[in-house]
Amino acid sequence: MIKVKNLVKNFNAFKAVDDVSFEIKSGEIFGLLGPNGAGKTTIIRIITGILKPTEGFVKIGKFDMKKNPLKARQLMGIVPEAANAYLDISVLDNLLLMGGLYGLSKVECERKANKLLKLFELFDHCHKKVKYLSKGMKQREIIAMALMNNAKLLLLDEPTAGMSRADTNNTIELLKKIGERGITKIIIEHDMHVVFSLADKISVLAQGAIIAEGKPEDIKGNPVVQEAYLGGAHE
Repeated sequence: MIKVKNLVKNFNAFKAVDDVSFEIKSGEIFGLLGPNGAGKTTIIRIITGILKPTEGFVKIGKFDMKKNPLKARQLMGIVPEAANAYLDISVLDNLLLMGGLYGLSKVECERKANKLLKLFELFDHCHKKVKYLSKGMKQREIIAMALMNNAKLLLLDEPTAGMSRADTNNTIELLKKIGERGITKIIIEHDMHVVFSLADKISVLAQGAIIAEGKPEDIKGNPVVQEAYLGGAHE
């Protein structure tokens, strides 16, 4: 589903991403784990086409991000860390608005929105304004909005930031449920609990480079990973 090969990103003399490569199969949940300043967000901005790499390439499905950025982006649903829904309109209207922006017909918008509202346990709140939702419910709404385009790849940047542990665990269970539907996901996190609970495989970043990779059981207790977190690599 996605191939990232030999990515390098320089900002003048500063190397933010240093020869990063990984591949993700269709339906997998991939965790990109690292402390603040490790290069996670820069990599996601390259994958989504916001930034161009200094070296290397990204392929989404069969599309090269450099050569076919529009086709590649059409396969994605993106949940940035600072994402928000429109607070003064309803849960349902946010989804219908997003579907319209993606070019869906009115009938398809309504069908897709109702399906997602049920999946995300928001159906009973569909006419409520988003500003009255809890933090966890707002995040579920934002993820649902990202899926209104029938995305094959979902990218989530710090999807549980600022949540209580209860809301975090509920979001984890929801993302597992989405995984059962075959949607490939990239989870960008600094919270080990979230990544270990979700990911099929993980790459750990520090100072722009991958320092460990493998299944969660391979990463837990890895002294190199522990040192990266305890030792810094912060902005």
